[in-house]
Amino acid sequence: MDIKKKQTAGQRIIASAKEALAFAQGEDNGCVVHELEPPNSTLKKESLDMPYSSASEVIRDALHLFEEQEELRATQIKNIRQQIQEGRESGTGIPDGQVFNRLEAKYGKLTSET
Repeated sequence: MDIKKKQTAGQRIIASAKEALAFAQGEDNGCVVHELEPPNSTLKKESLDMPYSSASEVIRDALHLFEEQEELRATQIKNIRQQIQEGRESGTGIPDGQVFNRLEAKYGKLTSET
C-alpha cells in the first residue's frame, strides 16, 4: 500500500512558487499564470521603491523566505518533541492532585492577603 505524505501549506506554496519561477524564466512546465498587469504595461522601479527588477526576483525572494520559514518551523517542532521526550524520561512525575494542592496553598494565601 503506497501512502503519500500530505504536504503542508508551506510546502504547497513552495512548490507553486518553484513552478512559477521556472515559468518566469521561460520554462514551459504547464504552469498557469494569472497576470496582474496587462502584458504591455510597464512599472517604473523607482516609482514603487522596490528592490526588485523583475517578477522572477520577487518569486525567488518569496520562495527563499518560505523555505526558511518551513525550516524554522520544522526545527521548532523537533525541539518541542525532544523536550517532551526528555520530560518523559526524566523520572516519575508528581501526581496532579499534589501539584494543585500546593498551587492553591501558595496562591490562595496571596489572594486572601489582598
